[in-house]
This record gives sequence, structure tokens and C-alpha cells, in this order.
Amino acid sequence: MIIIFEGPDGSGRTSLFKALAKARNYEDTYIDRMFVSDIVYAMMNDKFFLAREKIVQLRLFVESFKPLHIVLSASREQIETAIIMKNEQFSVENYIGQEMRFRYFSKMFLKNRVVYLDRTNKTIKECVKIILKEIKKHEQ
Repeated sequence: MIIIFEGPDGSGRTSLFKALAKARNYEDTYIDRMFVSDIVYAMMNDKFFLAREKIVQLRLFVESFKPLHIVLSASREQIETAIIMKNEQFSVENYIGQEMRFRYFSKMFLKNRVVYLDRTNKTIKECVKIILKEIKKHEQ
């Protein structure tokens, strides 16, 4: 199975996919951000031509490979910490708006192949349990 993690900086994508890979004995392909992130960032940077191109690519990819998308959200504090650590140029408000865009594009193009997971007040271990249940549903 192809599992794609989407979400803003500070949402725990990397930590979560490493823990999930270990729990699943590394049998899946994990991708840290892909087309949905490309679309969101292109729109944040007023590159609408690029966003349109990525939407076409996303549709083709989803039709061909049927990946499972995990769309993560995080608390304002988690996002602020990530921005500070990376010395990013974007404001926290941009990242909060970004989260809404992740949900919108995921819902629009991924339909039932998407899991929304709010990382606020959840440990990596708790999130892995939730995702494992979702994977079982999608493998049937």
C-alpha cells in the first residue's frame, strides 16, 4: 500500500510515518508530502498555474495507485514551534489557513481514501493505532 502523509510543519508527519513503518514491518511505501502539499504551497505563493498542473497529476496518481492519504493537523503551538525551529518566512496564520486547504483538497480529490488525524493532544503511539485501524478498512 502507498501511504502519503500530508499536513503542515509541526504536525508530526515524519515521526508518525517512521513509527507506522516500524509497526507495519516496513511493508508499505511511505511518502512525506506529495501533490496535495504541492497544491497548497503553490496557492500560498500565488502560483496558480502550478496548482492546476498538480491537480491533474494528483487525479492521475490517485486513479492509478489508489494511495491512502493521512492528512494531519496540529495545534497552533506545535506549528509555531516548527516555524521557529526552521526559521520560516510564513506566519502562523498562513499555516493555520494551510490546514484548511489540506482538508479541502483532500476531500475534493481523495474522497474515501483519506484519513484526517488531529495530532493535538495525541501521542505518536495513539496515532499509529488509529492509522492501523484505518489501513485494515482500506485493505479489505
